[in-house]
Amino acid sequence: MEWLGRRGFLAGEGQTEVHGPPARSPFPGKQHSGNRNPGNQKSVKQPRSSGTARLGAMFPRCGNDRCGRGPVRLWRSRRVPVFEGRWACSAECLRAMVEAAIGRERHGDGPGAEWTHRIPLGLMLREQGRISEEQLRQASQSRQSAVDADGEAMGLEEWLLNSGLLTEAALTRAISAQWNCPVFSLPENRTVEMASPIPPFLLEALGALPVSVSGGKLLYLAFSERIDRSLTYAVEHVTGLQVAAGIARESELRREQVRVLSAGAPRTRFLEVEDLRALAGAMAAWIEEERPVEARLARVHEIWWLRIWRKEARGAALPAGEAVEDLLATVGRQELGAGGRELQENPIPPISKP
Repeated sequence: MEWLGRRGFLAGEGQTEVHGPPARSPFPGKQHSGNRNPGNQKSVKQPRSSGTARLGAMFPRCGNDRCGRGPVRLWRSRRVPVFEGRWACSAECLRAMVEAAIGRERHGDGPGAEWTHRIPLGLMLREQGRISEEQLRQASQSRQSAVDADGEAMGLEEWLLNSGLLTEAALTRAISAQWNCPVFSLPENRTVEMASPIPPFLLEALGALPVSVSGGKLLYLAFSERIDRSLTYAVEHVTGLQVAAGIARESELRREQVRVLSAGAPRTRFLEVEDLRALAGAMAAWIEEERPVEARLARVHEIWWLRIWRKEARGAALPAGEAVEDLLATVGRQELGAGGRELQENPIPPISKP
């Protein structure tokens, strides 16, 4: 029967039901007996995963776990948008998926979540023999006096560099030892193809720079002062790349930032909303309007980062600048945590709503 044959195909057998003599094997010397379980052989249960995979590819299910529209709908013409690898069958389901992602991210990195249990930089420099205990005491006192006089905070590393007690190379090595990470060298003749993995605003605000991609899976990300784990986790989630973080000289990093950020980075939109409900509504509306083939959401301290892919799937390590677009959003006036000090000093530019 024709209908039974189609049902067998969907179940994973891959052929319609045919009556007649056993088919001849396509492999020389081997014949199908027609008996699927000869007496001298054990019965082997055939997996049904291939048919299930074909069914899922032909008729994808809605990514909203609470979708009430039922399973397969053969008359469906909607294929996009896709949010975090799952298709949304309607605008309502898309918003529910975005709300779930916001709920996941809001319980991640928050104020005070920055890892602080590390040897202080001054003690690290003294242990390495780069400065003496007396020099460290004088540096701390002088730095505090300068802060009291000018009212501007100055980091110990900045004061040591300005006073000539420490070279930039020695400071970079000390910071890498403090964070137990490698030191990246950034030669001037390096390529400028690394503009697409991270929005320029986050790179400049957090003192970071993508160095290179190895094997299409590993992204080397350099920082100038400390490793920002909130950024590295967000980059891994959004891009699908594994991140190996390290320290680079600040002068080299700032020099290469100028070249990379002027190399045609993806367009970035900025948005400010009053609460998380408004954030979910604005992001879902933008995704619904753009109909991307993929979209992913992450949070970097108090900045919400949404990236959409228009022309290619998320699997590309370095998508073209015109293929992706970013949306950076803030919710109300929130106090930034210890890890977001640079973002507080570099506020989000004037808002342009999508």
